[in-house]
Amino acid sequence: SFCHYVFALRCVLYSILPRAQPITVLLVEPLHGITFAIMWSCSVEYGKRLAPEGATAKMQTLVTGLYSQLAIGCGSLLWGNLTQEPPKGFGFSTCYVAAAVAAVAWSLVWNLGWLLWRQGKPGESLLRSETGGETAGLSHP
Repeated sequence: SFCHYVFALRCVLYSILPRAQPITVLLVEPLHGITFAIMWSCSVEYGKRLAPEGATAKMQTLVTGLYSQLAIGCGSLLWGNLTQEPPKGFGFSTCYVAAAVAAVAWSLVWNLGWLLWRQGKPGESLLRSETGGETAGLSHP
């Protein structure tokens, strides 16, 4: 959630940067390091928790492939067209605000889903159990 909100802030800041001073993007860019580092470390850890015994490397390959190929490819196709100036697209500022709204909305939906799911499974942990090495709560959603 924190990552979603920092990403939304970053998008809003990008949308209000003065076009006449492109160097001001460097003031916002450190937030990219925060959001990417948090997202990537969480993705790697989540993949590790979901991986069956002996398949951690395969799961990390899947996680990397989904991000590197599928997500970036689809994002480039979609946002590449939408960020063109009107009338062909909506422009960068509008798309950045839309991305901020989408990130906050997705965070709310995601957290609500986890909350509802966890209410149906009281007492389960999302961490690997120390005794059996099984993933509690994540292996059978």
